[in-house]
Amino acid sequence: MTNRRRMQWSSAEDFTVKEARLDEIETNLLKVARIFCTAYADREHPHWEVAFEQACHLFGDTFGPAIGMSVMAVLSRMRTARRTGFHFNNPNCKCCRHKVTDHERHLLRVIQCIRRDDRFSAQAAALLVCEGHNTEALLDAVANLTPLLPFVQEKGTRQMVHQQVGHS
Repeated sequence: MTNRRRMQWSSAEDFTVKEARLDEIETNLLKVARIFCTAYADREHPHWEVAFEQACHLFGDTFGPAIGMSVMAVLSRMRTARRTGFHFNNPNCKCCRHKVTDHERHLLRVIQCIRRDDRFSAQAAALLVCEGHNTEALLDAVANLTPLLPFVQEKGTRQMVHQQVGHS
């Protein structure tokens, strides 16, 4: 395994989830992404299955598998572009899982910006995630992920609107 493909536990002082201003969807994406990162770091255990189970639990049986695949695609594109390890917090640590590393925060910022149709800011965040290397594959993967997510409206307060397939 080359250095550019390494996933690493974080040991630095991190932001809390609240300080990172993540909404419920982004927090759930982070949970799934961390399990996939664990799978890359520890290939001897069935973390892949756990990641898909978590995606189904958090996003439902209809969209969970597709969201899981899309999160894995985002991480794959990011890993291809990066030259150094990606620092993430252990999803099983009761203390660490409530904090967000700088690397996780920048990746989630890309997702936030694409969700809000702010391609310029997404590009800037992607440059940080990809360490100045090609960002197009990552941005395309995130653009493929976001239509699968429940829509979040911001009008003073946030409210989750779950669209149901086949229902008016």
